[in-house]
Amino acid sequence: MPISEKTRRSLQELGLTDYEIRAYIALLESGPATASKLSEASDVPYSKLHKVLSSLEKKGWVEMERGRPSRYYPKPPSVGIDVTRFQVEARLKSNEAVVLEELQPLYEKRHVREVGHAVESKPATLRVQTGEIRIKKEDTLLDK
Repeated sequence: MPISEKTRRSLQELGLTDYEIRAYIALLESGPATASKLSEASDVPYSKLHKVLSSLEKKGWVEMERGRPSRYYPKPPSVGIDVTRFQVEARLKSNEAVVLEELQPLYEKRHVREVGHAVESKPATLRVQTGEIRIKKEDTLLDK
């Protein structure tokens, strides 16, 4: 069963490659499979499939049962999405810490001025910073 273009784009936005999408969909349709059977069902070249399946396993979309031959099982899409969410959030936190540690002091040292906007009837500065809105009123910083 082919998937919609909308779903394909969503999976790509979640970080899956075309081969990974093909392999995962084939596993959902056929159930657990060996690499050779999955290669036939997904049209992913056998020479590429082990790397594709290893990547899907790291990304949380499939599980491998070791043996001769190994068998691959699809995880529920909700699990794949949850693992993806966790991995993205972990990368964001890690990168946020690195960037803020070095750049925030530089920003504060240079006394960068921001464009002021009227908020309510009192003078205020509206700042959008790392996805949150911070409002400064009369030398008090309020996080929202």
